[in-house]
Amino acid sequence: MKRAIPAVLAALLMLPASVSAKTQWFYEGQPIAEGQTVEVASSGPKIALSLKLPKQTTIKIPCPASGTEAFWNTPTNGLDKTRAISFSCPQGTRVTPILPWTSTLLESELPLHDKWENVALHLNYNGVDYGRFTGSLDTTVGDVDPQADRERFTKDELDHYLVFRGGIKKSLAGPNGDKLWLSGNYRLGGKGSRVTDESGVWGPV
Repeated sequence: MKRAIPAVLAALLMLPASVSAKTQWFYEGQPIAEGQTVEVASSGPKIALSLKLPKQTTIKIPCPASGTEAFWNTPTNGLDKTRAISFSCPQGTRVTPILPWTSTLLESELPLHDKWENVALHLNYNGVDYGRFTGSLDTTVGDVDPQADRERFTKDELDHYLVFRGGIKKSLAGPNGDKLWLSGNYRLGGKGSRVTDESGVWGPV
């Protein structure tokens, strides 16, 4: 993803504006075949939740996460679903996910966006029940290397992680105007079970 194959990049740039490029998930360097679903254990040791109450300072709560993600491809898009996720928050905080959450790998400038839809969770923080938060979350798959790195290295690490892009405008809505979003990286599998949105040609095996 970080360093596109020139011929492939040129082909994408030549597509008519009315034609959408295909986005798809790869499993260990190979595209997931249509009709096949891949499940991997996922984790985010530094995931944090940010709670914004009206007219109050944002509260950031460290909540490392782990779970199971499922991935598959259609003729036009890569799709994924959060089958399980749990949060390990400080004492007095409890996050209860309401699953499943679904996602769509969207065409965009690199890095590609994986839009998490139908996200719902219940939050208790410091003994206060803040109720259910719902909505969509924006994530990107990996990142893009600086130009200097692309020139220095012929191979690159696989981008088998999501980056949560939070903020007021990309948050879940709760009761009374409360907002909640996630930040941090969420790894999609590990060595021998990695899911990316790239072929892995530029990554070490």
